[in-house]
Amino acid sequence: MATNLPSPLDHQATLQSDSALTDVAERSDFLDHSMTHVPTSDYNRTRSDLRSLKSQEENSLHKVNPKDDDYNGATQGPSNDDDRPYTTFTPLQCRLIIMVVAFSGALAPFASNIFLPALTDVARDLNTTVSEINVAVSVFMIGLATAPSIWGPMADQFGRRYIYGVGTLICTGASAGCALASSSSMLLGMRFLQAFGGSCPLVLGAGTISDVYEPAQRGTAMGMFFGGLTLGPVLGTIIGGYLAEALGWRWTFWLTTIISGVFCVVLTFFVPETHRGILSRKQQVALKGLPADIHLQPPTRMSWKAMNIFAIMPALKFPYVWVVVVAQAALFGSFYAMNTSISILLKRDYNYSTGTIGLTYLAVGAGNIVGSVSGGLLADYTFNRQYRRLLGLVEMDDEAAAKRPMVMPFEHRLIFPILTTILFPLALIAYGWVMHFQTFIAFPLICEFIIGFSMNGMMSGSSTYLIDIFTIKGASITSVANLIRCLYCALWTGVIELVMNSWGTGWAFTFLGLTCLMTAGGMVLTFMQGMHWRVTKPPTSYLDF
Repeated sequence: MATNLPSPLDHQATLQSDSALTDVAERSDFLDHSMTHVPTSDYNRTRSDLRSLKSQEENSLHKVNPKDDDYNGATQGPSNDDDRPYTTFTPLQCRLIIMVVAFSGALAPFASNIFLPALTDVARDLNTTVSEINVAVSVFMIGLATAPSIWGPMADQFGRRYIYGVGTLICTGASAGCALASSSSMLLGMRFLQAFGGSCPLVLGAGTISDVYEPAQRGTAMGMFFGGLTLGPVLGTIIGGYLAEALGWRWTFWLTTIISGVFCVVLTFFVPETHRGILSRKQQVALKGLPADIHLQPPTRMSWKAMNIFAIMPALKFPYVWVVVVAQAALFGSFYAMNTSISILLKRDYNYSTGTIGLTYLAVGAGNIVGSVSGGLLADYTFNRQYRRLLGLVEMDDEAAAKRPMVMPFEHRLIFPILTTILFPLALIAYGWVMHFQTFIAFPLICEFIIGFSMNGMMSGSSTYLIDIFTIKGASITSVANLIRCLYCALWTGVIELVMNSWGTGWAFTFLGLTCLMTAGGMVLTFMQGMHWRVTKPPTSYLDF
């Protein structure tokens, strides 16, 4: 069926693959992804030789008419050496790719949150306690933490497309296992595998964004990605609440099985490969027989040695990396502790039904969506504004500015994340106390909206900052950040009920809020000194990539 129904994502890429062959092959290896976009001295000569060679064979190549509606000179082939395309995919294709990847990335948050409104129902059916079922939430987070350390290097080494398929296939099988669980121990094991597979699109999405979007557009793309991710928890809690109430909690996992299976097919057969190194390798293999005096950069080598999942770990020694990762972990862990507490507190203190509890998560989800979109747009705006200011080009458009060779002011993406890192703990502390005193439900919902907004606003801009620094290893650096934040998240989702019972709800979230607030100082320091740190100790000079 896949061969009879051509994918809209593959259509223009097929037309472009020959005519833009050498441009992408060369350019992917000329990027110094941590600092500049400066070509080597052989670049112009090589382009001239290859263009001459291509013109001799143009009758055998697919050609794109500049008058066609889908043609875009900025992405399909410039007319001069200084306006090289970053990707052969059209803007429409890039948006479709990110849309599919974002929705598939929502699979893990969906699987995690669809389970939350029914915690007490699951505990009753499996003859155990809510605290023990909460461990299933922690186990899920451990799976989210550890699996990306495998998926990230695999995708950076062997490409994105089929790794997406393998991950979603594992998630499909594990979701069915959760639905059939007859004991809490079986549920724990299947939840780990579910997170293991479901985390694959979640972490590979950042790598895909770095493949198809250059820095000037990357923040907006990351905002789109996180915006899609937030549909998972929003829909998961609403559907999970009413589905568990109507058909039982096992149907929440059967639904996850169906959705995961659909994404497995779509990602495997309808989404093209985007990894720049893989495309460069394939394209240069296709150019065998070129004259010996044409200088091509060597293609990306494929080896199991580069699959070392700890190869990217030394990145944590750079202050501009670990400060951001620690801040992400603090907010992410506190956010999921709050998410877990909603079901417990509304059932215990407000006596809400499972379906109604699911509806209350709408406030968090709405905040997540607004925070993702605004965070991505502001990350691009602050970055591009400072870039043009440094160049002295007030009226230059974003695309042209992003191709100028100089040290990139990536730290200006952190302006909005710094503000939200301060806003988040204030809203979290307020949430703890309004729930402690069992106030009118509108007050907790307002706090939840602000928490969701600030959490995703921070994550969107700061994640873009990390993949800007490690563009070629975007999936790997995301997996490291994911490892740290999910382990911290697993800790707090497992103990939050015990801490609330021991300290009280207000003091529990006051402690979490103050922990998050302390990370804001490191973010400010990174904003002020990060560029200097990157120039004096560039990551590509210290890591064995």
